[in-house]
Amino acid sequence: MKGFVRRRLVNVTFAILAALLVVVSSTVYVTAINQNGFLTGWILFGLVLALSGYRIRKKVSTLPIGRASSWLQAHVYGGLIALFAFFVHVGWRVPDGVFEGVFASVFLLVAFSGVVGIVINRIFARRLTRRGEEVIFERIPGFMVRLREQAEEILLASAGETGSAVLREFYFSRLSSFFAGPRNWLGHLVSSNRTLYKLQNEMDSLERYLNADDRERLTELRYLVERKDELDFAYALQGAMKFWLFIHVPLTVALLIGMLVHTVLVHAFSGGLS
Repeated sequence: MKGFVRRRLVNVTFAILAALLVVVSSTVYVTAINQNGFLTGWILFGLVLALSGYRIRKKVSTLPIGRASSWLQAHVYGGLIALFAFFVHVGWRVPDGVFEGVFASVFLLVAFSGVVGIVINRIFARRLTRRGEEVIFERIPGFMVRLREQAEEILLASAGETGSAVLREFYFSRLSSFFAGPRNWLGHLVSSNRTLYKLQNEMDSLERYLNADDRERLTELRYLVERKDELDFAYALQGAMKFWLFIHVPLTVALLIGMLVHTVLVHAFSGGLS
């Protein structure tokens, strides 16, 4: 815990010093050269390029280029410094012009989606470690199919040996859709177990109408329902963590393209960034 606090203090101190350096260097540059925004524009461009390198680091995780956690911390605090540099660059005002307004909006969306991503990944990763075993996201649908097949085998055994229709009717009315695919996506995101508790209560109420053999099969079904709910939980949280990237990454690409266009236009028409 002490090491964690010490690292955070070092990171925050570095970020503050970097932000102050941006302000001081920009002020000195404007005073000496009289070109407002030129230096901060290039600082911002370099920061965004460096931040984009985090995705490359994740793709080549086997190379000895530092721990992923260190890269993540650098990405987070670098993003905060870039956000500060952006406000310094625009002079703490709403940019003029359509292109500048769109460009600024894209930058702020990238920053906002980054903050949302940090929150989602930290909270959801912590929740995933507290419930069930770790499972690869791409394999979850296959595990769900196997659970459904096991549930149907239990149902066939019940129909073949006892001829009872109670368990079969309950399965088709309440459990078949549950086992058909991912369920309760929103509920799992907000930590609601209402769907699972409702099914468990209904199975508890059903037990009195079953014979001894079907009660054992109901116990097996109850286990499969709980296992399926754990897979739904993992699918919802991991899916949200992956879906976030489909927002943040394209916005970052659009931002880089916008920065290139902005740089070319400014140098072509004014001889410096503004």
